[in-house]
Formats: sequence, C-alpha cells, structure tokens
Amino acid sequence: PPALKMHISKWAGQFSGYAQHDSQELLRFLLDGLQQSLMRPKRTPPWPYDDDAFEKRAVEEQSRRMWENYIARNDSCVTDIFCGQLR
Repeated sequence: PPALKMHISKWAGQFSGYAQHDSQELLRFLLDGLQQSLMRPKRTPPWPYDDDAFEKRAVEEQSRRMWENYIARNDSCVTDIFCGQLR
C-alpha cells in the first residue's frame, strides 16, 4: 500500500522512488529496526577473542564463544525467534 511505502521511505531512503526491491530486503530492514528497538538493556562485554589461542580451540568451543558474544550484543525477542547458528 502507498501509505506503508511512504512511511518506510521516510526511515530508509533506499526504499524511496520506484526502484524494485525484493521482499527479503524489506523484511531484513523491518526486523533490524524491531531488534534495535526491543534490545534488552545490557552492558556490552569486551571483545573476547584477543587471545592468540582462540583459533587453536576446538570448533565447538569457538562456536559457543562466538554465539555467546553475539547474544550479549544483540539480545532481543527478535533474536530469540529469528536467529540461530549453523555449522
């Protein structure tokens, strides 16, 4: 609908005009906006991968630490529903 497009265009210039955009771009934009608005307040932890041994750790340990870091920085109900980790 034109009214929805007008409101989205105010926040995201890439959706103004008549250029074709795919629905995935719009959905990502909307979910990102929701995630930023619904973040659970926390203090951002320091970057935990400064040690030289990180690359030498088991893949499972690297994966666990990376996921914990992601959740610590992006904790919201949107992340709970739409995010995950694949190998």
